[in-house]
Amino acid sequence: MPTVSTPRKLATGLLLLLAAGCAEGPTSVNQGNLGLLTERTSLSVFLTDGPGNVDAVWADIEKLTIEGQPGKIDLLGGPTGLIEVTELINGQLEQLVNAADLPAGKYTRLMAVIGDAVLLADDGSVYVKGNPTLEAVLDPAIIPETIGALVCPSCTSSGFKIILPGGQTVLEEGAAALVLDFDIRQSFGDGAGASGEWVMDPVIHATKVKDQDGDGDILDDLILEPALSGTVVFSDFPLVLACATHTPSLQDFVPTATARTLVDDMGQSILRTAVVDASGSFEIRPLAGDVYDLDFVRTIDLGDATLQFDATVSPLSVDATLGPVDGVTYTVSSITVSYTHLTLPTRSCRC
Repeated sequence: MPTVSTPRKLATGLLLLLAAGCAEGPTSVNQGNLGLLTERTSLSVFLTDGPGNVDAVWADIEKLTIEGQPGKIDLLGGPTGLIEVTELINGQLEQLVNAADLPAGKYTRLMAVIGDAVLLADDGSVYVKGNPTLEAVLDPAIIPETIGALVCPSCTSSGFKIILPGGQTVLEEGAAALVLDFDIRQSFGDGAGASGEWVMDPVIHATKVKDQDGDGDILDDLILEPALSGTVVFSDFPLVLACATHTPSLQDFVPTATARTLVDDMGQSILRTAVVDASGSFEIRPLAGDVYDLDFVRTIDLGDATLQFDATVSPLSVDATLGPVDGVTYTVSSITVSYTHLTLPTRSCRC
């Protein structure tokens, strides 16, 4: 059952909570067909984080709009301020909008504008977009003298698209929610070469949650939504040596689930990734109804090292239209750790 850890944090992903008859509305509405629509829904917004390969990320969401048949609606009254996205894993949410009242109907675009952002790499280096106050999020003692650039080509004034499964969502009268998952691993990379920049290309997935019991409280329905969960384990092989620079662990492993029919607005299959905790457990919640093929990220680039995984998964696919899916098992048989001048086979690297 989701729990509230602060007035702005709840358990599971970036959630847009929709319930009828609540008082707090959107900040502005482009009129379109609004005068013809009588059914209402209300929208709350929460933020979560998928797996990532950075130490920490903070982002200021300046604008969030939803657009469709009822018109275009601005959901935020102002910037959120810097939110530590990487803290929102394994069932944590950050609430952005509380029960905004808006027309029911079909919506085909969900757009976000990110202002300032801060990235803390695992080597202690810091990269920024805009002009954030670093002391507000980082201990002054760890702020380096040289600050790198965090480049975001898709961060235009009009924003970037949040991925809606099938390219749309229908918000009916009554309570519902959209859970938005900010996938850090797919959104950030140090791919700018010798420039010393990090690149941000935000990837956020939206999943609708319905009010199953009709009580107007969407939080008690999150546990009922289709979800994928399981464990990652090592196969039996001997422990011989510790790795020279990086000790592989279960938390380096990244399970994936690819939808067979659901696509994004570019026609690409919806791809979801999971965070593995220290015990080997993982989950993706909520998950849009579809059949998903299960796989994993075979190569993980850590900067000073590259991890190459060999593993099996059982089952190979799951049907999330039937309800929560549990008991998925990944068995890691080997991890090859490659460095600039050294390659250690996994059987001597599992530590």
